[in-house]
Amino acid sequence: MNAKPGQLHLQTRGSKFMKYQEVKVQELAEEVPVGSIPRMLNVQLKGELTRTVAPGDVVDITGIFLPIQYTGFRVRGKGVSE
Repeated sequence: MNAKPGQLHLQTRGSKFMKYQEVKVQELAEEVPVGSIPRMLNVQLKGELTRTVAPGDVVDITGIFLPIQYTGFRVRGKGVSE
């Protein structure tokens, strides 16, 4: 962490912007055994896939499953022990 005071300036000429959306996908209630909680998964959409789904849509997802470990302040409240 840099302790020097000052302002950050965005350099748009040196930046490449990408469409990005993160959605939470949950199992259908009809497919969950009685007494169980539906499983949920965060899915990252990039490029032309962004803004293609709306809340309540039923989707089939094909892609790469890439588990990401929680680190730093994201660990708090997740029940993850370090």
